[in-house]
This record gives sequence, C-alpha cells and structure tokens, in this order.
Amino acid sequence: MTAALFVMALAATAAFAFMNGKNDAPHSFAPPIRTGALSPRIAVLSSALWTAAGALLSVGWARDLSAAVEFPLGDAGLLIIASSALGAAVWAVIAAGMRMPASSTHALMGAIAGASLAAQLTGSPGVSTSRWFLLTVLSPWVAFALAYGVANGFTLAYRGRSAHAVHRGSRIAQSIVSTLFAVAHGIQDGQRTVFLLTAALLTAGVSMTPEGLW
Repeated sequence: MTAALFVMALAATAAFAFMNGKNDAPHSFAPPIRTGALSPRIAVLSSALWTAAGALLSVGWARDLSAAVEFPLGDAGLLIIASSALGAAVWAVIAAGMRMPASSTHALMGAIAGASLAAQLTGSPGVSTSRWFLLTVLSPWVAFALAYGVANGFTLAYRGRSAHAVHRGSRIAQSIVSTLFAVAHGIQDGQRTVFLLTAALLTAGVSMTPEGLW
C-alpha cells in the first residue's frame, strides 16, 4: 500500500508542477510580446532559461520548507501529500478555465490544510507546521503594496516626458520585469515541487530528516 501511495504522490506532484508551468510561463512574457518589446521566440527562450535558473535557486528554500512542515510518516502522510497536490492541480485547471487569477502556493497550502483536517476527523494524524508558515496569509498584501509603489514610481519618473520616451522606457521595463517574473516563478515552482517530492520521500521512510536528502 505504501508503494502505491508513494507513486500516487509522485504522479500528483508531477501534475501540480505541470499546471504551475503551464499557467506561469505565459504570465511572464505575454506583456512584452503583446507590446512588441520582445519577439515570441526570444520571449519563449528567455522564459525557459530564467525559469530553469530560478528552479535551481529554490533547492535550499525547499529544504527549509520541508523542515517547517511535518507530514505524518507512512500511508497517512503519503495520502495527505497526494490529495493536496492533486487538489491544487485540479484547482489550477478550474481557475484557468474560468480565466481567474489564482495563487498556486495558496492553493497548495489550503489543500494541505484541508487534507490534514480531513485526516484528523477520520482519526489519522495531521500535519504540523511552524509559526512562520502562516505568514503566507500576508504575502498577497505585501505584493500588492510593492506593486503599487513600483507602478506609481514609474509614473512619476516619466511624468512630463514625450510619448516616445515613455514607450521606449516601458518596453525596456517590461523586458526586465518579465525576466524577474520568470526567475520568481522558477523559484516558487521549484520550491513547491521539490518540497512535495522531499515530503513524499520522508514520509515513505527514505530519510528521517530533510538534510539527509541533500
């Protein structure tokens, strides 16, 4: 039973990672393609390159996240991981179909919380987390404040300039920001995927600590 649940957890993680990449890649470089700042070929190559670079940078953070979230060992933990990853992937499909923006991080966190609660209601052990893990509630507000500040700063910096200067500066800014988005998406997607894989290995008994896997 453990082996089957382990394979199920890996398959659900792969589906979740695929949906993350499918949704995040267009978000990174669609604006500069639409405005002509980058050609589609350059945009796709840049998205693949910088997303991969971000994924490589996420390994250490994934280890820290694995240490902060403790799944129960054995079948109970594997079932929570598989259910959480599958639930988050299904939500990504629904959100994309409705053309509704959604956070895959918060979808995964909510799925883990729901699966943990369901496990506890049925008499199985749930997930334990450290206190900082709950700070994900604040992250959308921080992102909104930063985006608001940057947008207004850009507006003030180009106030009174010619349309040509504004257009040129906007295209350059879009290219730079899209690259940063791709790196950020790679970091986030890589962190979540490696976190789920590490959690599955830990709950299956491959290693007792995240450090033992690195």
